[in-house]
Amino acid sequence: MTRIIAGEAKGRRLTVPKRGTRPTADRVRESLFSALSAHLLKVGINWTELSALDLYAGTGALGLEALSRGAHRVVLIEKARAAGEVIEANINAVALPGAQLLIGDVSAVLEGLGAPPFGLVFVDPPYEVGSPEITAVLMLLQANRLLTNEALVIVERPTSDGQTPLPDSWEVLQVRRHGDTTLWYGQAPENALIS
Repeated sequence: MTRIIAGEAKGRRLTVPKRGTRPTADRVRESLFSALSAHLLKVGINWTELSALDLYAGTGALGLEALSRGAHRVVLIEKARAAGEVIEANINAVALPGAQLLIGDVSAVLEGLGAPPFGLVFVDPPYEVGSPEITAVLMLLQANRLLTNEALVIVERPTSDGQTPLPDSWEVLQVRRHGDTTLWYGQAPENALIS
């Protein structure tokens, strides 16, 4: 069972599809948000100042956790309609304003997004999506000016992949391994972003 770990919606249960998605394990999510909270404290950013983007959203657990902790806006993008229905149910279960679900191919949706930039991005694609495709999506975020100067991007990959999913020009802030899952924390070069 997947639940919201902290914040206004703490303890709320999230629906998980029987198949077709691989939700981030609770222990990995807990570690991710612990590291994220420490990073935000270090750089002096409050949760309420954040706008988050959850790519390949699956169940929406990462984006909805950010919403529960105070992010004022969360955009969740998912390609699979069945997963989108689950995310919609989870948005309703969390019952907090500020969540928006967009159904479609991640790259195509990002091309037309034109939203204010995001300070936090979760990238958790199916493991069969290769690092080159993820790198292309990250470059698209940068090219379309969808990241703030301080934006933190967190990419979840299988540990067995071994390749960095971050573009060469990006700064790798941290790499955390959790068994068969690795989290990459990175930032785009500042001069390519918006303040």
